[in-house]
Parts: sequence; C-alpha cells; structure tokens
Amino acid sequence: MVIPRVGHPCIFPIYLAVTFYNQKVSSRRSHNMVFCCTLPLFTLCLAGATMMSAILLEEVKMAEIKVVGAVAKILKEEGVDWYAGVHGGHVWQLQVALDRVGIKCYHMRHEQSGVYMADGWARASGKVGVAIGTAGPGFGNMISAMYQAYLARSPVICLLGQHATEEDGWGPFQEAYAEPLSGHFTKWTRRIIDPSMAAYFTQKAVRDATTYPCGPVALEFPINIQGLIAGEEGSLRGYLPHGLCAAPSRPAGDPQMIEKATRMLLEAKKPVIIGGDGIYWSDASEELREFVELLDIPVLTRRMGRGAVPEDHPLAFGAGFRRPIQMQADVIAIFGLRMNMLEGFGMPPRFPVENVRYIQVSEDSEELTTRLSQRAINFWQSQAGLTADDRLCQGHDEKQTGQK
Repeated sequence: MVIPRVGHPCIFPIYLAVTFYNQKVSSRRSHNMVFCCTLPLFTLCLAGATMMSAILLEEVKMAEIKVVGAVAKILKEEGVDWYAGVHGGHVWQLQVALDRVGIKCYHMRHEQSGVYMADGWARASGKVGVAIGTAGPGFGNMISAMYQAYLARSPVICLLGQHATEEDGWGPFQEAYAEPLSGHFTKWTRRIIDPSMAAYFTQKAVRDATTYPCGPVALEFPINIQGLIAGEEGSLRGYLPHGLCAAPSRPAGDPQMIEKATRMLLEAKKPVIIGGDGIYWSDASEELREFVELLDIPVLTRRMGRGAVPEDHPLAFGAGFRRPIQMQADVIAIFGLRMNMLEGFGMPPRFPVENVRYIQVSEDSEELTTRLSQRAINFWQSQAGLTADDRLCQGHDEKQTGQK
C-alpha cells in the first residue's frame, strides 16, 4: 500500500479507512458484509481525525494568552509571590489567573487592610507589593491605604476590577472610575481597554512603582476586557521578558557639584548631615555611615532613613537634640529628605536662616525645597554621590596627613 504525502495529519486516518474499504470490496465478498465490517472502523477513524484536529487547534490557542494571563505571568516573572485583598465578582478572572501561576492570595476582611499589608511588605523588603480590590466600593475602601502608601513613597501595585466598558454611563453594578479619582494619591492609574497593551502597562507599573520616588500605581481592568486575548504569549506588545529588559539606571551627579559640596563640608566648623527616605530606597546606608565616620560629622536619620546609621552610634543624634544642633550648624547637608511639614518646611525655628549654607541631595527634583537660605542645590543619586564624596575626602586626608 502506497501512503500519500498529506498536508494535514487528520487526513491520514481517513485515507486508511477508505483504502481498507476499497480492498474489502475488491475481495468479492458480499457487499453487506463489507459494509458491516468497514463502517465501524471508518467511524472510529473519523472520530480520531476530529480529536486530532481539536488537539492541533488547542495547541494553536495555547500560543495565545488572555489579558489576565498576561498580567499574572508578568507579575510572577517580576518576583511577585503573593497579593492581598478581598475577592469580588469583577476580579475573579484575574484571581484565577494569579492562582494558576502560583501567586498566593491573602484574603483580608477589608480592602484597606490588603493595601496596608502590601505597603508594609514593600517598605520592609524594598520589593513591590500587590493589592487587589473589586469595582466600586472595593476600590473606594482602598483609597485611604493607597494615600498612605503614596505619602510614604511605597512601591505598591493596586489591581482593580470594573464594570464592562459597554455599560459606561448606564448605571451598571458598582459603577466607579478609578482613573480620574486616584490622580492625587498614585503615581498614575491606567484603565486597560486595549487588550494588547495589558502586558506593557503591567511591566511599566512594576518599573514605575519601584523607581524613585517610589509610589503606588493602579491598573483598572473592565470585566469584559479581562478575558480577551492580549496576544501571543511569546511576543506580547511592548513587553520584554524579565531578564532581557534592562533596569533603569539611576542619575549621577555633576562631578563639579559633588566636589563643591564636599569642600563645603570639609571646610565647615560645625557641619551636620541629615539622611531621609532616599538613603533607604537607594540602598545607601553603608555609604552614609562610612561617609559620616570619615568626616566625623554628626548625623540625624529621619523616616525610612532611620537606622542607616545606628541610633547608638557615637555620631548619631535623635530628634530631641536636632533643634539646638541644627541651629548652631554652619553647613547642613540633606540627603534624600523631603522638607515637608514633619521637617517644619525647612524654616525656623527648626532650621536656621543666617550664617548657614545648605546642601540638598535627591533623585527627585520635587524634594528639593527653595525655602532654605544660602543653599547649594544638587542632583545626584545618593549612593553614587556619597561614594564620590568618600574618594574626595580621602584625597583631602592624604594631603593633610600624608597618609592613605
């Protein structure tokens, strides 16, 4: 028997059935006998061909991935192992997808608690925390905690459900729109209505939430968009798999400004250093400690920067002594600290305005205040700036003592 070359695998069993039928007819047996023998085999082969076609079609479908699958896949690749929140009908598809990739759910009794849990994890670990909430009141219950994460510069991603897009303005169940409401307490919020862009904005959310100044980012998924195809799993639009996409580089300071700031500290008679949130998020604690020890300068650490220099360190001083020490200083260097209400907005009586010069160091220009008198405003990443200062200070010591 010659087997033809067929273009589709399901043709082969059909060909075998037909060939067998013809051979039976040519054997001069009764037509009825042949029909009774071949019909079951022919039916079986057709069933096999149908099943094979279904398997092949399923393999083609497996190459595609839904919106919720793309979100879950990317979060898993980015190191997310769990999320916290409260279940809801508008997010159940997303929760199923997260479960399938092994991302654990901590089910809370209130959505606010879920965001607080993600916020606390993010601050303690330096990694992104994830919280979830359903449409309308689910999102509404998250607002206070999202605001807290925003003020604390905490890297949190909030996954939100929403009604179907075709129901906009019709009064659907739990109608709410997070995008226009959350602009004051997130870095940004995006309503995903284009399935092909779900992967891009999920990866962007992780990057932006963890890029200084860190902060919460929210993604809102209408229920009718969650189950749509986002694209082929291996080539999602605007997305590069984790490990192939380079992390954003941190800014580096102007060497001349770094040298100028260092000279100011070296020539000061009563210098003071204050370290804040930027020290923690830049992972510059060790550099700060080495820097203050090298120059023998008193240091005060604030908020997330606390502990960068141990509070029992001989050069560390606490909040109870900051006013008398700062008011006597002739140079005050502020590293990664926002001069808000907790710092008296950088004004008297907490900070002097006469016979003092200021150095401000931050990755975020919005943290640099213009209220400080005789200021030297500087832009550089805290860790890189401190390392550069160390080298300059060591060179100064070598000139003074003749020793390395």
